[in-house]
Amino acid sequence: MKRWSSPLGSLDWVWKPGGALFVLLVSLLVHGCSTFQSEDAVTGPDYKPANIFRSSTNLPTTIRRVAVLPVVADRHSLELQTAGETMAPIVADELQRTGRFEVVLVTPERLAGLTGFKELVMEREIPTNSLSRLKEAFACEAVMFTRVTQYRPYPPPAIGWRIKLVDCVSQNTLWAADEVFDSGEAAVQNAARRYEAGRSPSAPALSDSRAILGTPARFARYSLNALFATLPSR
Repeated sequence: MKRWSSPLGSLDWVWKPGGALFVLLVSLLVHGCSTFQSEDAVTGPDYKPANIFRSSTNLPTTIRRVAVLPVVADRHSLELQTAGETMAPIVADELQRTGRFEVVLVTPERLAGLTGFKELVMEREIPTNSLSRLKEAFACEAVMFTRVTQYRPYPPPAIGWRIKLVDCVSQNTLWAADEVFDSGEAAVQNAARRYEAGRSPSAPALSDSRAILGTPARFARYSLNALFATLPSR
């Protein structure tokens, strides 16, 4: 047993294993930490996007700027159409955050002025000279096609993406993804909550990662963040 000295005399009684103060301090520490950790704890594995194509592990050195085209969605679904109209800035912002290249957002009006179409659909043949016109107008080397395939804005939120990065000159696909993120699945929920918790690490006691499951725009950001993490390296 260690013996601590102070002007007030011996303090060895404080640290006796059987001492009341020792027991109280340990109890407060154990239960306090346990309570703090369990309030917003996330357990279990994360969802990992798997339906990904890469033409190479590294991006071509020539690809420095990417033009993000208007997001396409099924016109027969009001929810999908609404998502398509509002998601383009989020796609461009999350792509810019990867730091792999500069990003420019193409509006439907600007696209129509250049190509005669307000949207270009990746599943169809790309009109002749459309990519070359985009390359010249935006000084870009590649364009990103995006389609929202599923969208559920109410809890548990879900969103599906079909995205393709295409070289303007060769028209070759550099990267593509076709994924659905459904927070009804435990692994997706775990990944979304860990993403949300990582957004505000400075005040973890005040955060609640479950908030992302009630915020469609933030859930969409998580899904794009997860997809763009699979882009070829620079």
